[in-house]
This record gives sequence, structure tokens and C-alpha cells, in this order.
Amino acid sequence: KPVAIPSATPEAVDWKVSLSEQRRIAANQQAREHKGNKKDTVAYVVTITSCGKGPRGDIPFQIAEGAAVLRHSIQKNALTYDFAMYAFYHPEAEECAKGLQELGYIIEARDTPVPVSEIRGDFLRERIVKNGCCGEKELIKFEAWTLTDYRVVVLLDLDVLILKPLDHLF
Repeated sequence: KPVAIPSATPEAVDWKVSLSEQRRIAANQQAREHKGNKKDTVAYVVTITSCGKGPRGDIPFQIAEGAAVLRHSIQKNALTYDFAMYAFYHPEAEECAKGLQELGYIIEARDTPVPVSEIRGDFLRERIVKNGCCGEKELIKFEAWTLTDYRVVVLLDLDVLILKPLDHLF
């Protein structure tokens, strides 16, 4: 099913510029605005390690749907602080991550920060590739902490929904 973007009301649509182009422009504008005001902005980061499959393993997982719902829930509950949405994706997941820019995410490719061969502990090095859903690609979550221009960085998964404001935590 198509995902409705709350800010894309018919009144706001300039029919001379496509809706996807308007979203891309808005995402780029958001990124530029946050460069000068990052201390008052919370960076929310999601990671995409692969395009994945649905719960039955046969239906492609719709990453954009989860990303749209998460962004909307953050936007609805952001009271004090502005926010920036980041999606760090593994290069193998580029195809399903690039559409998130149209949803207002700043997308960046991130490779696994530590090659498996360089992991010192035998237990982890021997098992990480087959661990969980994503193996060693899960380590790109560490990349969230490279956003040092922000006072607050929140790492979330795409199956999260923010139901109440988090401002008091920041």
C-alpha cells in the first residue's frame, strides 16, 4: 500500500514540480538547516543492512513504510527539540535505502566498521557472520556515534514507534 506523508497535503503540492522532487528538496533543505543548528537538534538514526524479506521469507520487507511511520511518530512527539532523520545503509542495501531521502531522511552509505578478520576474540570472530538477521553488518549501528556535532543521537530500529515525547530525556 502507498504511504501517506503527512506534510504532503494537496494544498502544499506544486503541480509543476513532482511530489518526489519536492520531498527530495525538503530533505536537502532540512540537512542544510541542521548544519548550523545541530546542538538544538536530536539526530535519530536507523540502519539498513539489507533489503530483507517479510516474516514468511517471501515478501520483500517494505523499509520505506517503517521509516515513514517512525519519522511521523517522531515529528508528532517532538516538542522542544528539532530533529534530523538519518539512515545509514550498508552498500548492499542501497536499492531499498535510497527512497528514504524522499521521506526526509539524510541517507549515507556505511560499510562494516570492523572487518571480521580483525576481530580479536575467537568466539565473536567465528560466529558473527551467521549471528542474527544481519551478521557483521549489524556493526554499522556503531556509526551512529560518529555524529558528534549533535548533542543527542538516538539509534532506533525501523520497527519502533514513538508514542510520547522524549524531550524530558534529553
